[in-house]
Amino acid sequence: INYRGCERVVRINGLDTPYWKEDIRCSVAGGCDSIRIPKTESAQDVKLVEREIAYAEKEFGRPEGSVLIMAAVESARGVMKALDICESSERLFGIALSGGDYTKDLQTHITGTGIELMGARQNLVIAARAAGVQCFDTVYTDLDNMEGFRQDVETIHLMGFDGKSIINHLVIIHPAGIIQVCISSDPLSSKQLIDQMISVFICLTDLGDNIIRHGNLLRIQRCLYSNLITTGKRCKELAVKEK
Repeated sequence: INYRGCERVVRINGLDTPYWKEDIRCSVAGGCDSIRIPKTESAQDVKLVEREIAYAEKEFGRPEGSVLIMAAVESARGVMKALDICESSERLFGIALSGGDYTKDLQTHITGTGIELMGARQNLVIAARAAGVQCFDTVYTDLDNMEGFRQDVETIHLMGFDGKSIINHLVIIHPAGIIQVCISSDPLSSKQLIDQMISVFICLTDLGDNIIRHGNLLRIQRCLYSNLITTGKRCKELAVKEK
């Protein structure tokens, strides 16, 4: 599969399920660049995944240490353990906040103001900087509020985040969303950016349903604020139309 330079980061099933080990085997065998761990709450979670990645690298002839790790933090415990998580493995290149599950665990909800996320955001950025890894913000879920989306991106850029996740529906309903994500960095020209967006969607048409349903985080090269999470067939349908 020609991914046109995109990094292939596969979100596996949770460590509390019976599927995550096989997810890692299939992902490593398929040539992924990194594994995204959901609901990470401790350094031990990362070490468990690291061990299975090492087994899979050996099994499928991948170079030792070639598959990296991203840890998604989705709970109050995970936020409090952020520095331990960031320092848990040489393979770990970044952490990411998942605001939906985090706010549920905090017994609140997404308000659109960002107030409920302030503590977690700052704690994760500080931990990431202390450990020398990257930090990615949660998705923006108000799909009809592009101005709010723009302000949210500007806020997390000022806080020091390296990037922001974008849900696939945002891209499908508002194709300009990707461009807005780039406003606070050194953006590509609109044409360059759109060309790379289309290449990402075209790549997705080649991915099997087993991988698509678990989600993939593809970072568009040279664009600091363009993390695209894809979770369903609608992206594949869009890719066909774009081609």
